[in-house]
Amino acid sequence: MKDLSKVKKDKKGYYIERIAYDIKMKKNYLGKIYGWLKTCSVCNKPYFVSKDQIKRGFGQSCSRHCAKMGSNHPRWGGGRTKSTDGYIRIYMPKHPRCDPNRYVYEHRLVMEKYLGRYLKPEEIVHHKGTKYPIDSIENKQDNRIKNLMPFKSVGKHLNFHRLQKKETKKNKHINEIIKELPVRI
Repeated sequence: MKDLSKVKKDKKGYYIERIAYDIKMKKNYLGKIYGWLKTCSVCNKPYFVSKDQIKRGFGQSCSRHCAKMGSNHPRWGGGRTKSTDGYIRIYMPKHPRCDPNRYVYEHRLVMEKYLGRYLKPEEIVHHKGTKYPIDSIENKQDNRIKNLMPFKSVGKHLNFHRLQKKETKKNKHINEIIKELPVRI
């Protein structure tokens, strides 16, 4: 039940009032349905569940949507997926910076564990490219701590890339000059 304003409490416990039809008397009457107030394990919202719903095996979550979330979903793959841009995402519904689908990038989780705190939204985790080429999908999935580098802002991360590009251009220029030098025997 979504609207908790209708939930009341008396000596027996929590209840809601519903209009019911008595077959013998052939008229409607106001009945009480007893149950409990619970907290949804998926979305942490309070909800009312009747004793009858629990007997029938329902009432484990606040809605059908929440009942089919995470490991309860028929297509659950273990909570580890690849994003469209090649990064690995981990299902963590209680993480403060999870996306609307309740996933967090694995490289951010690895860096948070290493630093011992949650990363701020403006902080960026860069893949160095120690084992695989920088732009490759393998590098985006190489989440070892020695392949990750934290930046305090997007601007500092972009400056790092600019400096990196300048150095590679210099190295190419130096390599071209070396190739033109005569070989000494």
